[in-house]
Amino acid sequence: MKWTGSMATTNRLGRRMLASAIALVLVGVVGGCSDGQAPSVSQQGGRTTPKPSSSPATPESADTTKPPKNDLRKLPRRRSLETGPISVEAEYDTTLPIEDWRADTTKPLRITLTASNDRKRKQKIYLTRVTIAATSYDESGPLDVPQPIIDAASVQPGYIVTSPNTYSQNFDIPAVNREAVRVGIDLTYEFLLEVNQGEEGRDLAKQVATDRLSVPIAGS
Repeated sequence: MKWTGSMATTNRLGRRMLASAIALVLVGVVGGCSDGQAPSVSQQGGRTTPKPSSSPATPESADTTKPPKNDLRKLPRRRSLETGPISVEAEYDTTLPIEDWRADTTKPLRITLTASNDRKRKQKIYLTRVTIAATSYDESGPLDVPQPIIDAASVQPGYIVTSPNTYSQNFDIPAVNREAVRVGIDLTYEFLLEVNQGEEGRDLAKQVATDRLSVPIAGS
């Protein structure tokens, strides 16, 4: 029994010595990292210190000035318009070069129209009225209230425009405000469609098509 007790005492002493040795090692490790400096981390570890830029980034200056839209840049300008069951082909042209469209001069505009109903090829289509309103604009908005230019048909029920028949007319866009940078031309076309014809007369249906052109003013 004495021998057994001696062995137990020896084992307890050995475990205490081992614990003391581990504690000394831990103290040494903590002491090595307590100098106030962060441990270095390699780039592969995912944490790097960004390098200062050699020169501050300077944003590029954005040019927000855009030239006015020019719908008559290529002539003649053709547009396809839809109104109800009919398709309208409009063509715009001018005898005055666009670079000479100045604020203080009249500006000629030639309009040619033809119309068709794909579902009723033989349906007669008449143009009864053309209305043009030209408004001058600067960068902030409209500068004036336009006086409409009107061409009302002088025959009843109107000008026949069923394809291949066409309507063609020259208009003068008047002088505009000297501060204008562009002119907006709003166009309204009124049509009558023959939907039925009998002994008591014929039935007509009305359709309206609209279009808009934007043209820059020279020298603005």
